[in-house]
Amino acid sequence: MVEIAQDKGFFLLKFSEQEANALGIDKNSIYELLKAKNNLWVMTETEKKAEEKKQDVKKEEPSPLEEKIIEYLAKFSLSDRVVGNFEKKLSKEEIETLKKMISEKKVEKFKLNESYKVPVYRIVTNGELLYDNKEKPIEEYTLEKDGFLVVKNELRAKQLSQELTDDIKAGKIKGTRSFTGEFYIIKTNLLDKVIDQTLAELKKEKNVCLSKIVKATSLTPTLIKIAIEFLKEEGQVMEKKMELYQYIE
Repeated sequence: MVEIAQDKGFFLLKFSEQEANALGIDKNSIYELLKAKNNLWVMTETEKKAEEKKQDVKKEEPSPLEEKIIEYLAKFSLSDRVVGNFEKKLSKEEIETLKKMISEKKVEKFKLNESYKVPVYRIVTNGELLYDNKEKPIEEYTLEKDGFLVVKNELRAKQLSQELTDDIKAGKIKGTRSFTGEFYIIKTNLLDKVIDQTLAELKKEKNVCLSKIVKATSLTPTLIKIAIEFLKEEGQVMEKKMELYQYIE
């Protein structure tokens, strides 16, 4: 039997669990009680309870100086991002901003591998993303699944650069063009990982062929080629002949 109880100035209808289930009463709903006539009351469901509004946590936007640091890290060559060299290119205010970003774990000092005596600065990414790592026709590569794109059409490459402007400025994506005309667009966190493994193999021997690096790293030929293109830009690798590379100390 339904009972009426008073609590803190309110009158409450008290149902047993069995009664509530039998009537199909939803605790997340709001009901309206109306008197139809003497001794007859009608209870109707009016609406669902509104969920408590979550406070909007505003995403912290980088300051103008932080944006400059991010832009530098995205555009500067690997040698220019070496700790000690990088600071020489900054103003006093930018150096203080860099220190602040390091303390806030927005920027970190990173060694590509143990053979490097001095680390380089890079933007911190939230977690390591996993990609397919499968060789496929170039038109099937996507940033979401593979972490990179290969484009042969220059107009399409320019269009993609415009679409990805924010990520490029933020240092999340980098792009380059190969000698044979392909445009490579790749996520920075993936590129750093591939460069690390590629350099480790290049330093073992004077001349290393593509197939040997692929076998040693278990990475696809296309990924290795992309890393090589960036390393060639940095002046760290020379392609002696097609798919035969030499590390430049």
